[in-house]
Amino acid sequence: MNLNNQSNDGLPERKGSLAKTTLFKMAFRIGFVIVAMTTIFYFHVISAITNQSLEQLEKYIHERVERERGIFTLATKNHKFLKDQILAGMADMGEGDPKEFFDKNFALLPDGTTRTRLEGFDGTKQAFAFFGKNVKIDADFRRRAMLLLDLSNRFGPAWHHTFQNVYFTMPENALVGYWPDFPSWAHDAPTDWYMPDEEFMSVASFKNNPNREMSWTGLFFDNPSKTWMVSVETPVDIGGRHIVTIGHDIVLKELMDRTVNQNLEGAHNFILRPDGRLIVHPGKMDALKKAGGNQKIQDLNDPELTAMFEAIKNGVADKTVFDFEGANSYLAVVKIPETGWYFVTVYPKKIISGIAFATAQIVLLLGALSLILELLIMFFVLKGQVTQPLHSVLGAIQRIGRGDLTARLDDKRSDELGGLAVEVNAMATTLEEDVTRREETVRSLSSILENMQDVYCRTDMDGVIVSVSASVSDLLGYGISELIGKKLCDYYVNPRDRDSFMKSLQDGDGVISAFECQLRHKDGHKVWASTNAHFLFDENGAVVGIEGTTRNITKRRQQDIEVLSAQTKLQDLLKEKTEALSREAANRLAAENALQERSLELMATKDNLVRAQSLGHMGSWFQDLKTNDVQWSDEQFRIFGYEPGEIEPSRQVFLDAVHSRDRERVKETVDRSLENKGPLEVECRIVRPDGEIRDIYAQGHIELDANGAKSRMVGIVLDITDRKSLEQKLFHSQKIESLGSMAGGVAHNLNNLLLPIMALNQLVREKLDKETPEYGYLDKSIEASQQARDIVAKVMAFSRQEKPQRVEFDVNDILGHMVDLAKSALPSTMTFSMNLSDRPITILADKTQIETTVMNVLTNAADAIGDKVDGHIDVTAKLREVGANDEKLLPEIAIGNYVEIIVSDNGSGMDRHTRDRIFDPFFTTKAVGKGTGLGLSTSHGIIIKHGGTIFANSEIGKGCSIHIYLPLISKKKSENLHDLEQRYSIGAK
Repeated sequence: MNLNNQSNDGLPERKGSLAKTTLFKMAFRIGFVIVAMTTIFYFHVISAITNQSLEQLEKYIHERVERERGIFTLATKNHKFLKDQILAGMADMGEGDPKEFFDKNFALLPDGTTRTRLEGFDGTKQAFAFFGKNVKIDADFRRRAMLLLDLSNRFGPAWHHTFQNVYFTMPENALVGYWPDFPSWAHDAPTDWYMPDEEFMSVASFKNNPNREMSWTGLFFDNPSKTWMVSVETPVDIGGRHIVTIGHDIVLKELMDRTVNQNLEGAHNFILRPDGRLIVHPGKMDALKKAGGNQKIQDLNDPELTAMFEAIKNGVADKTVFDFEGANSYLAVVKIPETGWYFVTVYPKKIISGIAFATAQIVLLLGALSLILELLIMFFVLKGQVTQPLHSVLGAIQRIGRGDLTARLDDKRSDELGGLAVEVNAMATTLEEDVTRREETVRSLSSILENMQDVYCRTDMDGVIVSVSASVSDLLGYGISELIGKKLCDYYVNPRDRDSFMKSLQDGDGVISAFECQLRHKDGHKVWASTNAHFLFDENGAVVGIEGTTRNITKRRQQDIEVLSAQTKLQDLLKEKTEALSREAANRLAAENALQERSLELMATKDNLVRAQSLGHMGSWFQDLKTNDVQWSDEQFRIFGYEPGEIEPSRQVFLDAVHSRDRERVKETVDRSLENKGPLEVECRIVRPDGEIRDIYAQGHIELDANGAKSRMVGIVLDITDRKSLEQKLFHSQKIESLGSMAGGVAHNLNNLLLPIMALNQLVREKLDKETPEYGYLDKSIEASQQARDIVAKVMAFSRQEKPQRVEFDVNDILGHMVDLAKSALPSTMTFSMNLSDRPITILADKTQIETTVMNVLTNAADAIGDKVDGHIDVTAKLREVGANDEKLLPEIAIGNYVEIIVSDNGSGMDRHTRDRIFDPFFTTKAVGKGTGLGLSTSHGIIIKHGGTIFANSEIGKGCSIHIYLPLISKKKSENLHDLEQRYSIGAK
């Protein structure tokens, strides 16, 4: 030590500064954290913006296609309408020959063609005709020509504001149409023109159009009008004979202009056909025009556009938006249903990265400014609160060390100078006990938090992963999408562990606990894991899969080594503190401050844990295995139906609350965990003091003392009742949706089969004498076909493939009418009562479907009553306000005002299993041949389609009540339930 340079108080003056050193270290660390957090934030922003942009892109392209398809949809409707007009007109004309009218309108010219007469003809107002040379003009031809001329004159002028023209071609090389932009077209057409060779006629031939559907020609540039067009053609056949083709020329100029000019910033659009033929592309319009509209991507010698076309062909069937690495862009593709064309938007990725980079720059700048401000504040705090007090204490100790006996530390700090050694020893003892107690608390809290990190996984019987929780990324480093569909055994370090796992499951009656093995992490390192699992069974009791939870126990395996290392470090620390007692005294203030901060952190952690447990419905507990003392958290008391501290918790209290059917299994699981010192994991039901049954999931593990003996058990309890209820509702919704899709497809096919059967039966019956046996047979066949058609209609309603025809009507009228019908059809011993409104209750709905629903419910109520002598059905309508607290109705329907229709009967009732299935399609409790099982399922589909809901309340021997909710029409936006009650005046009727 250099004593030549001393301060005013006689102490050596030091060049170093604790405040400056601390500031430099903190600046480096905080700066590193800011850079790291900015980098993480950058990637997070990219991810968030990417997801948001792709969602907006998908919404954008669907909206664009819906807007652009309008002209094609209108053309489709026009052609369907004209086809019906042609078929009806041909049927009405019969076998007559309109030769006189034909000759008034058309003339045979010297060149061999027949064309519209010029006398009184104005092509801007009238339709024209051109019949080629050698066309055989007979009565059938004249009938068709006159019908087509009439249709052209009637509908051509009305549609001209949307379509370039309306025309009809006949396979004999004839054309009739209305085209006011070219009034002399029929007279200017070349004499030897043979139209069947043209694309607008050939696309409708049997060879090119065997399915006889509407077809679209390729793109072409019309020189007279200087615009791009496309033709749509629909063949019309009678008795397998092609009689005429309906045609429109559609101008695409506005579509092409919008496609090129109206796009997302930085992106561009184009349209192509599935065969690669371009319709519009912002950079290829000259090439399109040069090729006359017949330009394929494959012939452009554009590798990037060709690669896009291949990607669209391979990816468009799977999703709307997909990643196209070839151009560092995203492709959004939607097919225009009427034409089969692909509308494509190319969205460069650099748009997203640019936004994220600019945001990250702002964050980095703000972080740097915050760092400078924090360092300035910290400098003044350290200088006044740390450097100066330490300098004073150090000066006193140095003076005593140099033999300055005049220093009187005991006068200023009597707790240290009077007995320094005793005070330091007491301080060390106090710190050791305090630290030990707080570390014990930290371990308890950490063990509870670790229990929440388990990975949930479900596989089929081949070990293929069906479902996995997001926490798997912490265990194996993979995302959920990377694991779904893969075999779990592929991630075992030892493949034979799969056989051991299955054998243990079978030996344990389908349940396994604490199965330990090594798994391979994505980065290659090995992870020790402990698994609790059990078999999954279907409704027939067959094993269909395995589900369980897996915990990372790598740290636990290393725990003994870490504990030994921690003990060694602690001994070294204590030895160092003992040897440097004087330095410890100088640093006591800093140690006390650090201890106080640590205590505050632990208190904050505990408060956060309590709040987290309350929000997540998760309780925590521990049991001292030596004293059998049990403690519960406040939330665990609430889960079991008690107020915190209301009862003395114990293992027996827990087991007594477990449902009687689960109690023995739970007890065996707990005993096995205690015996094997392994983890505890169990799912069961509990019965609260008020009788409510709740589903819980419990986890725990055994902690050992220093001698390896069982010290205590620590764990959590999670209330999973709501989760299981939502899972059950989701499963039922998916089942109904799948059955609806299947039923809709089957119904369409049956409908197509029934139509010709009924038509042919009726035709044959008309040719038979009513007195013959065959006439009666056909009557029964037609009656059976009509019954089958009614069943198909119910299936179609159930599958929700038809939109309701909504009108405003009074619910009271429907209910009264349906009850009157039911009274006339049901036994007279059955009585009815109604509680309806004195004033109309107006809803917007399909009246026929609501009538069908009410009648289905009334019929099922009557069937439930059966032959009961005092059978009674009650029908009620009342207003109901659905709010945020109506958990039973939400999220089935939205918050708002509804009319609730209740149909109650005093029948035999039904159990819970039957009640849960009554709305399933084809489910019925009636005898074979007595019902189809579609009545209530059809009603369910109708009510859901109207924005309402339907459910049943029933118990064995207590009858049944069906509740139907339908949204009301509110005349005022601010109208509440009280206003509605005043307006509707609900009362007996």
